[in-house]
Amino acid sequence: KVTLPDSLITIEDYVFAYCKSLESITIPASVTSIGNSTFRVCTNLKEIIFEGNAPTICPVDPDYSYYDEETFYNVTATCFYPEGASGCQEELRWQHYLEAGSCLQVYRNDH
Repeated sequence: KVTLPDSLITIEDYVFAYCKSLESITIPASVTSIGNSTFRVCTNLKEIIFEGNAPTICPVDPDYSYYDEETFYNVTATCFYPEGASGCQEELRWQHYLEAGSCLQVYRNDH
């Protein structure tokens, strides 16, 4: 289980990629963006707890539109975020992960 520090603003590209021992992560409200392939092939990641609004996934870069599909590649997890927070459903780049049969399930409540 990993709990990131409250001072963190961005989770950079590939930080946890291929970390198969990662099972749960708590992302503080201070985090506003998650980079490319950050959780790629974290096959044991089952729980993502947001303490605030859902961060933006990968900055928009017209030359690399595939980035949005790489952040949670080969991950099946459940996301939790607090009541009143703007969550994954409101963030356009999360939509790929939230469609029917996708890899993430989201619950709007405190964990």
